[in-house]
Amino acid sequence: MAGIRHHILPRFLLKGFASRIDGQKVFTWVYRRQGNPFEASTKDISVEKHFYGKDGELNVDPEITDLEKRYASLIDELRTRDDQTEILGSQVPEFIAHLSIRTKHLRDSLRDSANFLIEKIDEHFSDFNNVKALIKKNPRILREKIEKQLKNYPIPRHQKNHFFYLAYSLAPSLLEEHRPELQMMFQLLIARIKDMLPSALKKGHIKALAKTPVPEPRVEDYRSLRWLITKSDKSLILGDFGCLFEIEGTRRFKTLNDKGDQIKSIFLPISANRMLVGTSLSTVPRIDADLINQATAKCCRDFFVSSEPPPQFDTLTLLIGEDSQVITKEELEQLFAELKDEKITPKDNGIKKPSSGKRKEKKRKGRR
Repeated sequence: MAGIRHHILPRFLLKGFASRIDGQKVFTWVYRRQGNPFEASTKDISVEKHFYGKDGELNVDPEITDLEKRYASLIDELRTRDDQTEILGSQVPEFIAHLSIRTKHLRDSLRDSANFLIEKIDEHFSDFNNVKALIKKNPRILREKIEKQLKNYPIPRHQKNHFFYLAYSLAPSLLEEHRPELQMMFQLLIARIKDMLPSALKKGHIKALAKTPVPEPRVEDYRSLRWLITKSDKSLILGDFGCLFEIEGTRRFKTLNDKGDQIKSIFLPISANRMLVGTSLSTVPRIDADLINQATAKCCRDFFVSSEPPPQFDTLTLLIGEDSQVITKEELEQLFAELKDEKITPKDNGIKKPSSGKRKEKKRKGRR
């Protein structure tokens, strides 16, 4: 994958779903969320220019290319294993941890989640009463700004407290007086954040991969699973996210486990008829190809690949995107509600009616 065209799903994984091979070219069928299925070379699937960075900037492409050389031979060897063969060693957990965090699926899902929260913030604070309520509930916002401005002035602490108390008392009327300017500033800020978000998320993702392309905490979680190769009597598909996680809870299938999730099984199709399975269950889960394919299609954002031509999986394209978010809308709604309704207790709100400096001075004289 070295160069400017970076493969997000590695070609050595895609080739397990070959529809045909023409010399050095491997082809597979691409089923899209929108549009008709088409057959394409794995060279042109799941690829994006400078996805992992570019020369002269932070660029994790060389490190990922080196990792792929090791993992490619691993996956090739696993495709030759018999059904129910147990896989030992650390390479499989490492590959699963790496594949799960490198995808465009993850980056785009985080972007959508951030955009959702920004839209909710924009909607909430378009009501100016909510702006005033924010200042009223969080006086430290105002205090920190005032203290920053007065930092270099030789003003006694009690006078600063007087100034803050007065500013806090007048804040609602001052905010209302400057309402048009503040609303315009807020809208410009929201627009600026939206413009910066894709670039910021890309840089953050690349930086995280550069720091740890194989995150050890995830490797440790996946090492605790029992890993096996299982054969399927029906054709399997590979989603644009790679690994499918089966979790204990209401949301059964996910594209990435969260901290605290109880993993039941991890499924990674490595070919049209072989699945790499990691399980915490005492018995090896039976591979229900129809169930796994359906869950995979729902978790995809844009596409899945298959060795089978249409119309074999045409109906599954209708499911693409149904359950693709790393963080669900309901979870984001709950997160925003908690942020919006967070209250600061009176003892911690930073407001104290200031006492006069003269009374303090009299007390000091009395002690003498």
